[in-house]
Amino acid sequence: MIFWILVYFRELILSLKINNLLAYPFFWVCSGLLLYYSSFVFIAPIFHYTFRWDNFVDIGFMEYIPNIFEIISMLFIAIGVYYHSINNYAKH
Repeated sequence: MIFWILVYFRELILSLKINNLLAYPFFWVCSGLLLYYSSFVFIAPIFHYTFRWDNFVDIGFMEYIPNIFEIISMLFIAIGVYYHSINNYAKH
């Protein structure tokens, strides 16, 4: 998934068809997906390592980091949906 999002960003930047990238809805949606999927690349090995131990390992704040990344990625997707609904609301 990360590969396809990066390919989309590359094509979006090379095509130069979008005037304002921050007002383009799919930029925000793909940014949210990229953040969501890429965050687990770094966090998954830590969780795998700590859950394999026989003794309890308190990783503290690290338990909440996936939730923080998920909240930020959902905010990016919500911004994309917001821009899409303003531009295309009730148009035929």
